[in-house]
Amino acid sequence: MQNNLVDNTREALKKPKKKRKWLRRIVKFFVFCTVAVFLLAIGVFAYYAKDLPSPAKLNSRQVIESTKIFDRTGDHLLYEIHGEEKRTQISFADMGDVIKAATISAEDQSFYQHHGIYFKSILRAAIYDLMGRHLGQGGSTITQQLIKQTVLTNEKTFERKVKEVILALELEQRFSKDQILEMYLNQIPYGSNAYGVQAAAQTFFGKNAKDLSLPEAALIASLPQAPTYYSPYGSNTDDLKTRQEYVLDQMAKLGYITSQEASNAKQTDIISEIRPFQENIQAPHFVMYVKELLPEHKFLLDTFGAIITIKI
Repeated sequence: MQNNLVDNTREALKKPKKKRKWLRRIVKFFVFCTVAVFLLAIGVFAYYAKDLPSPAKLNSRQVIESTKIFDRTGDHLLYEIHGEEKRTQISFADMGDVIKAATISAEDQSFYQHHGIYFKSILRAAIYDLMGRHLGQGGSTITQQLIKQTVLTNEKTFERKVKEVILALELEQRFSKDQILEMYLNQIPYGSNAYGVQAAAQTFFGKNAKDLSLPEAALIASLPQAPTYYSPYGSNTDDLKTRQEYVLDQMAKLGYITSQEASNAKQTDIISEIRPFQENIQAPHFVMYVKELLPEHKFLLDTFGAIITIKI
Protein backbone atom coordinates (compact mmCIF):
# COMPACT_ATOMS: atom_id res chain seq x y z
CA MET A 1 0.00 0.00 0.00
CA GLN A 2 2.75 2.37 0.98
CA ASN A 3 4.80 1.41 -2.11
CA ASN A 4 1.83 2.20 -4.38
CA LEU A 5 1.48 5.61 -2.77
CA VAL A 6 5.15 6.39 -3.34
CA ASP A 7 4.94 5.27 -6.99
CA ASN A 8 1.85 7.39 -7.60
CA THR A 9 3.55 10.42 -6.07
CA ARG A 10 6.58 9.95 -8.31
CA GLU A 11 4.40 9.71 -11.40
CA ALA A 12 2.50 12.85 -10.40
CA LEU A 13 5.79 14.74 -10.05
CA LYS A 14 6.97 13.57 -13.48
CA LYS A 15 3.89 14.87 -15.32
CA PRO A 16 4.59 18.60 -14.79
CA LYS A 17 8.16 18.04 -15.96
CA LYS A 18 6.87 16.39 -19.15
CA LYS A 19 4.43 19.26 -19.72
CA ARG A 20 7.19 21.85 -19.23
CA LYS A 21 9.39 19.93 -21.66
CA TRP A 22 6.75 19.97 -24.38
CA LEU A 23 6.00 23.62 -23.68
CA ARG A 24 9.67 24.51 -24.16
CA ARG A 25 9.72 22.59 -27.44
CA ILE A 26 6.66 24.46 -28.68
CA VAL A 27 8.14 27.83 -27.70
CA LYS A 28 11.44 26.97 -29.41
CA PHE A 29 9.56 25.90 -32.54
CA PHE A 30 7.66 29.19 -32.75
CA VAL A 31 10.81 31.22 -32.07
CA PHE A 32 12.60 29.31 -34.82
CA CYS A 33 9.73 29.89 -37.26
CA THR A 34 9.61 33.60 -36.41
CA VAL A 35 13.34 34.04 -36.95
CA ALA A 36 13.20 32.01 -40.18
CA VAL A 37 10.33 34.09 -41.56
CA PHE A 38 12.11 37.30 -40.55
CA LEU A 39 15.34 36.26 -42.27
CA LEU A 40 13.42 35.07 -45.32
CA ALA A 41 11.62 38.43 -45.54
CA ILE A 42 14.95 40.29 -45.34
CA GLY A 43 16.37 38.08 -48.09
CA VAL A 44 13.36 38.59 -50.35
CA PHE A 45 13.40 42.35 -49.80
CA ALA A 46 17.16 42.53 -50.47
CA TYR A 47 16.81 40.46 -53.65
CA TYR A 48 14.11 42.67 -55.18
CA ALA A 49 15.39 45.99 -53.82
CA LYS A 50 18.70 45.89 -55.70
CA ASP A 51 17.13 46.59 -59.11
CA LEU A 52 14.40 49.02 -58.09
CA PRO A 53 14.33 52.66 -59.25
CA SER A 54 14.86 55.29 -56.60
CA PRO A 55 11.61 56.96 -55.45
CA ALA A 56 13.70 60.02 -54.51
CA LYS A 57 13.27 61.28 -58.09
CA LEU A 58 9.50 60.83 -58.07
CA ASN A 59 8.58 64.47 -57.56
CA SER A 60 11.21 65.73 -60.03
CA ARG A 61 10.26 63.49 -62.96
CA GLN A 62 8.68 64.97 -66.06
CA VAL A 63 4.93 64.41 -66.02
CA ILE A 64 2.81 64.62 -69.15
CA GLU A 65 0.52 67.63 -69.03
CA SER A 66 -1.88 69.23 -71.46
CA THR A 67 -0.73 71.99 -73.83
CA LYS A 68 -2.91 75.04 -73.27
CA ILE A 69 -3.74 77.80 -75.72
CA PHE A 70 -4.67 81.08 -74.05
CA ASP A 71 -5.74 84.46 -75.37
CA ARG A 72 -3.25 87.33 -75.34
CA THR A 73 -4.04 88.17 -71.68
CA GLY A 74 -3.00 84.72 -70.52
CA ASP A 75 -6.10 84.47 -68.34
CA HIS A 76 -8.67 83.05 -70.73
CA LEU A 77 -8.21 79.42 -71.84
CA LEU A 78 -9.23 78.90 -75.44
CA TYR A 79 -8.37 75.24 -75.88
CA GLU A 80 -6.52 72.42 -74.18
CA ILE A 81 -4.62 69.91 -76.30
CA HIS A 82 -4.05 66.54 -74.70
CA GLY A 83 -3.62 62.89 -75.55
CA GLU A 84 -4.82 60.07 -73.34
CA GLU A 85 -3.99 62.06 -70.21
CA LYS A 86 -5.55 65.46 -69.61
CA ARG A 87 -3.58 66.85 -66.68
CA THR A 88 -2.66 70.15 -65.03
CA GLN A 89 -0.31 69.93 -62.08
CA ILE A 90 -0.99 72.28 -59.17
CA SER A 91 0.64 72.91 -55.82
CA PHE A 92 -0.56 71.43 -52.55
CA ALA A 93 -1.83 74.84 -51.40
CA ASP A 94 -3.94 75.23 -54.56
CA MET A 95 -5.76 71.94 -54.07
CA GLY A 96 -8.02 73.07 -51.25
CA ASP A 97 -8.55 71.33 -47.93
CA VAL A 98 -11.92 69.81 -48.80
CA ILE A 99 -10.64 67.60 -51.64
CA LYS A 100 -7.68 66.49 -49.51
CA ALA A 101 -9.98 65.48 -46.66
CA ALA A 102 -12.42 63.76 -49.03
CA THR A 103 -9.59 61.80 -50.69
CA ILE A 104 -8.13 60.59 -47.39
CA SER A 105 -11.61 59.62 -46.17
CA ALA A 106 -12.29 57.66 -49.35
CA GLU A 107 -8.92 56.01 -49.95
CA ASP A 108 -6.76 55.86 -46.83
CA GLN A 109 -8.25 56.94 -43.52
CA SER A 110 -5.02 56.28 -41.58
CA PHE A 111 -2.83 58.08 -44.08
CA TYR A 112 -1.20 60.40 -41.55
CA GLN A 113 -0.64 57.57 -39.04
CA HIS A 114 0.87 54.66 -41.00
CA HIS A 115 4.36 54.34 -42.48
CA GLY A 116 3.35 53.55 -46.04
CA ILE A 117 1.76 50.11 -45.76
CA TYR A 118 -0.86 48.18 -43.80
CA PHE A 119 0.84 45.07 -42.45
CA LYS A 120 -2.53 43.38 -41.79
CA SER A 121 -3.62 43.90 -45.40
CA ILE A 122 -0.32 42.55 -46.74
CA LEU A 123 -0.56 39.48 -44.50
CA ARG A 124 -4.17 38.92 -45.52
CA ALA A 125 -3.26 39.23 -49.22
CA ALA A 126 -0.38 36.75 -48.76
CA ILE A 127 -2.69 34.23 -47.09
CA TYR A 128 -5.24 34.60 -49.88
CA ASP A 129 -2.51 34.11 -52.48
CA LEU A 130 -1.35 30.93 -50.77
CA MET A 131 -4.95 29.71 -50.73
CA GLY A 132 -5.27 30.49 -54.43
CA ARG A 133 -8.06 32.98 -53.83
CA HIS A 134 -8.43 36.47 -55.24
CA LEU A 135 -8.59 39.29 -52.73
CA GLY A 136 -11.17 41.78 -53.89
CA GLN A 137 -10.45 44.43 -51.24
CA GLY A 138 -6.82 45.44 -51.74
CA GLY A 139 -6.35 47.69 -48.74
CA SER A 140 -3.58 49.66 -50.48
CA THR A 141 -2.47 52.90 -48.89
CA ILE A 142 -2.27 56.17 -50.80
CA THR A 143 1.50 55.71 -50.83
CA GLN A 144 1.19 52.27 -52.43
CA GLN A 145 -1.31 53.56 -54.98
CA LEU A 146 1.08 56.35 -55.92
CA ILE A 147 3.86 53.81 -56.44
CA LYS A 148 1.60 51.70 -58.67
CA GLN A 149 0.60 54.72 -60.75
CA THR A 150 4.08 56.13 -61.24
CA VAL A 151 6.74 53.43 -60.94
CA LEU A 152 5.18 49.99 -61.21
CA THR A 153 2.40 48.31 -63.14
CA ASN A 154 -0.95 47.02 -61.89
CA GLU A 155 -0.10 43.37 -62.55
CA LYS A 156 -1.10 41.12 -59.66
CA THR A 157 2.07 39.15 -58.99
CA PHE A 158 4.02 38.39 -55.84
CA GLU A 159 7.11 40.09 -57.26
CA ARG A 160 5.22 43.32 -57.98
CA LYS A 161 3.69 43.34 -54.49
CA VAL A 162 7.09 42.97 -52.84
CA LYS A 163 8.52 45.80 -54.94
CA GLU A 164 5.49 47.95 -54.07
CA VAL A 165 6.02 47.44 -50.35
CA ILE A 166 9.75 48.24 -50.57
CA LEU A 167 9.20 51.42 -52.58
CA ALA A 168 6.30 52.55 -50.38
CA LEU A 169 8.43 52.26 -47.24
CA GLU A 170 11.30 54.12 -48.90
CA LEU A 171 8.98 56.82 -50.24
CA GLU A 172 7.66 57.49 -46.75
CA GLN A 173 11.23 57.98 -45.53
CA ARG A 174 12.15 60.46 -48.24
CA PHE A 175 9.02 62.63 -48.45
CA SER A 176 6.57 64.21 -46.03
CA LYS A 177 2.95 63.09 -45.95
CA ASP A 178 1.85 66.35 -47.59
CA GLN A 179 4.33 65.85 -50.44
CA ILE A 180 3.09 62.31 -51.02
CA LEU A 181 -0.54 63.43 -51.01
CA GLU A 182 0.30 66.25 -53.44
CA MET A 183 1.99 63.85 -55.87
CA TYR A 184 -0.92 61.43 -55.55
CA LEU A 185 -3.58 64.06 -56.23
CA ASN A 186 -1.67 65.28 -59.28
CA GLN A 187 -1.21 61.77 -60.66
CA ILE A 188 -4.25 59.53 -60.26
CA PRO A 189 -6.86 58.97 -63.00
CA TYR A 190 -10.44 60.13 -62.44
CA GLY A 191 -11.86 58.89 -65.73
CA SER A 192 -12.82 60.74 -68.93
CA ASN A 193 -9.11 61.35 -69.66
CA ALA A 194 -8.86 63.47 -66.50
CA TYR A 195 -5.63 62.80 -64.58
CA GLY A 196 -5.05 64.69 -61.38
CA VAL A 197 -7.53 66.54 -59.24
CA GLN A 198 -7.28 69.85 -61.14
CA ALA A 199 -8.22 68.23 -64.46
CA ALA A 200 -11.04 66.34 -62.72
CA ALA A 201 -12.45 69.50 -61.15
CA GLN A 202 -12.35 71.32 -64.49
CA THR A 203 -13.76 68.38 -66.45
CA PHE A 204 -16.71 67.58 -64.21
CA PHE A 205 -17.54 70.95 -62.63
CA GLY A 206 -15.75 73.59 -64.69
CA LYS A 207 -13.81 75.03 -61.75
CA ASN A 208 -10.45 74.82 -60.00
CA ALA A 209 -9.81 72.15 -57.38
CA LYS A 210 -9.52 74.71 -54.57
CA ASP A 211 -13.02 76.00 -55.37
CA LEU A 212 -14.82 72.66 -55.11
CA SER A 213 -17.77 72.52 -52.74
CA LEU A 214 -18.16 69.71 -50.22
CA PRO A 215 -20.60 67.65 -52.37
CA GLU A 216 -18.40 68.14 -55.44
CA ALA A 217 -15.20 67.15 -53.65
CA ALA A 218 -16.84 64.03 -52.21
CA LEU A 219 -17.98 62.98 -55.68
CA ILE A 220 -14.55 63.50 -57.25
CA ALA A 221 -12.90 61.61 -54.39
CA SER A 222 -15.28 58.71 -55.12
CA LEU A 223 -13.99 58.19 -58.66
CA PRO A 224 -10.42 56.78 -58.35
CA GLN A 225 -11.62 53.47 -56.88
CA ALA A 226 -13.22 52.59 -60.24
CA PRO A 227 -13.06 55.51 -62.72
CA THR A 228 -14.82 53.70 -65.54
CA TYR A 229 -17.58 52.12 -63.44
CA TYR A 230 -18.30 55.30 -61.46
CA SER A 231 -18.04 57.64 -64.45
CA PRO A 232 -20.58 60.49 -64.15
CA TYR A 233 -21.21 60.00 -67.86
CA GLY A 234 -21.91 56.29 -67.51
CA SER A 235 -24.93 54.23 -66.46
CA ASN A 236 -23.93 53.68 -62.81
CA THR A 237 -24.67 57.14 -61.46
CA ASP A 238 -26.87 55.70 -58.68
CA ASP A 239 -23.89 53.75 -57.39
CA LEU A 240 -21.71 56.85 -57.76
CA LYS A 241 -24.16 58.81 -55.61
CA THR A 242 -24.12 56.00 -53.01
CA ARG A 243 -20.32 56.09 -52.88
CA GLN A 244 -20.32 59.87 -52.63
CA GLU A 245 -22.59 59.63 -49.59
CA TYR A 246 -20.27 57.00 -48.11
CA VAL A 247 -17.34 59.40 -48.49
CA LEU A 248 -19.33 62.14 -46.75
CA ASP A 249 -20.12 59.77 -43.87
CA GLN A 250 -16.44 58.88 -43.54
CA MET A 251 -15.47 62.56 -43.52
CA ALA A 252 -17.88 63.12 -40.65
CA LYS A 253 -16.61 60.02 -38.84
CA LEU A 254 -13.02 61.28 -39.07
CA GLY A 255 -13.99 64.75 -37.89
CA TYR A 256 -13.34 66.68 -41.10
CA ILE A 257 -16.96 67.81 -41.20
CA THR A 258 -19.97 67.59 -38.90
CA SER A 259 -22.80 65.09 -39.28
CA GLN A 260 -25.11 67.96 -40.18
CA GLU A 261 -22.76 69.14 -42.93
CA ALA A 262 -22.65 65.60 -44.31
CA SER A 263 -26.45 65.39 -44.22
CA ASN A 264 -26.84 68.73 -45.98
CA ALA A 265 -24.33 67.73 -48.67
CA LYS A 266 -26.22 64.51 -49.36
CA GLN A 267 -29.31 66.53 -50.22
CA THR A 268 -27.54 68.16 -53.15
CA ASP A 269 -28.45 66.63 -56.51
CA ILE A 270 -24.79 66.52 -57.40
CA ILE A 271 -25.19 64.32 -60.49
CA SER A 272 -27.28 67.02 -62.18
CA GLU A 273 -24.44 69.52 -61.66
CA ILE A 274 -21.96 67.51 -63.74
CA ARG A 275 -20.90 69.38 -66.85
CA PRO A 276 -22.03 67.76 -70.10
CA PHE A 277 -19.23 65.88 -71.81
CA GLN A 278 -18.07 68.06 -74.69
CA GLU A 279 -14.94 69.23 -76.47
CA ASN A 280 -14.84 72.88 -75.44
CA ILE A 281 -13.11 75.13 -77.98
CA GLN A 282 -13.22 78.91 -78.21
CA ALA A 283 -11.94 81.11 -81.04
CA PRO A 284 -11.68 77.99 -83.25
CA HIS A 285 -9.97 79.72 -86.20
CA PHE A 286 -7.12 80.95 -84.03
CA VAL A 287 -6.89 77.62 -82.20
CA MET A 288 -6.74 75.60 -85.42
CA TYR A 289 -4.05 77.94 -86.77
CA VAL A 290 -1.93 77.43 -83.66
CA LYS A 291 -2.43 73.65 -83.77
CA GLU A 292 -1.13 73.65 -87.35
CA LEU A 293 2.03 75.42 -86.17
CA LEU A 294 2.74 72.94 -83.38
CA PRO A 295 4.26 70.17 -85.57
CA GLU A 296 6.91 72.68 -86.67
CA HIS A 297 7.96 72.97 -83.03
CA LYS A 298 7.83 69.26 -82.25
CA PHE A 299 11.29 69.31 -80.67
CA LEU A 300 10.16 71.89 -78.13
CA LEU A 301 6.99 70.00 -77.38
CA ASP A 302 8.85 66.71 -76.92
CA THR A 303 11.38 68.42 -74.68
CA PHE A 304 9.16 70.58 -72.53
CA GLY A 305 5.74 69.02 -72.99
CA ALA A 306 2.96 70.75 -71.10
CA ILE A 307 5.27 73.45 -69.78
CA ILE A 308 4.63 75.26 -73.06
CA THR A 309 1.71 77.68 -72.93
CA ILE A 310 0.76 79.48 -76.13
CA LYS A 311 -0.86 82.92 -76.07
CA ILE A 312 -2.50 84.44 -79.14
